[in-house]
Amino acid sequence: MGGAWVRAGKSWNSEELRGDAGSIAEGSFRFVQLGWDMLYRRSGKLFYGAGVFAGTGTETGSVSTPGGKDLGELEGTFYSGGAYGFVSRPGLYRFELAAGSGLHELDVRYAIAPKERVAAGSIFVSAELEVLLPLGYGVALSPRVQGLWRHVDGFSLAPLTTGRLVVDDDERIMGIGGLGVVLNTDCPGWYLVAEGTVRFEPNPLNSVSYPETGVTLETSGDRYRFGGSVTIGNRAGGVLDPVYWVKAGTMLASGSTDSFSHTVELGVKVPF
Repeated sequence: MGGAWVRAGKSWNSEELRGDAGSIAEGSFRFVQLGWDMLYRRSGKLFYGAGVFAGTGTETGSVSTPGGKDLGELEGTFYSGGAYGFVSRPGLYRFELAAGSGLHELDVRYAIAPKERVAAGSIFVSAELEVLLPLGYGVALSPRVQGLWRHVDGFSLAPLTTGRLVVDDDERIMGIGGLGVVLNTDCPGWYLVAEGTVRFEPNPLNSVSYPETGVTLETSGDRYRFGGSVTIGNRAGGVLDPVYWVKAGTMLASGSTDSFSHTVELGVKVPF
């Protein structure tokens, strides 16, 4: 059965980059996202459908050198929207394809220069497959794979201390794999999903160029990140009863940096 859903949460992040201009960016991000299954159909044992989503969020952060020298700060708002389609066989698998775009509006301060307002667009495409492997007694394994392509537009700043600088477009491909254990797959009521996750990014490069001097500085992050999440939810027995969940997760760098991301999320889906 289709329906409408909403999720909201907060993440705390630290991103360490190594290279010509090593830096550590630390901050937090608050978000809320709403979605609607516009189409929901059944064909035999298969269910398929499509929907739309939209969201917004706010972020704040600071940037420093690995030695602690202040490099600047940012704060801003993010807007996003898109569409998704899915096909599933309940109790066995679910495949979902999603695409969307976003707009970042940021106030950025570089070093001791005054803040500047910048805007950058983004687009993404994602494909995800999740399989459920029942083990009996309401317990199942849940392997998951996801591929993600993302593009974020570059932007420029003009601080008096360095002259004009350009943050180049950021285009990345990521692969994500997970293996979860699901408890209480058979009955209404509380359920729990505990998942271990690995993320692979083959080319995590960033670059900043200074047109007046012709200098380009490159930095890179971690190719691999490892983490996990725990989801606790409740699904009532009635077909029109809402489903609630709370999820907490973390992702850590593979060892070459101290980057991390911690996230807490609350959500509800109302069938109709």
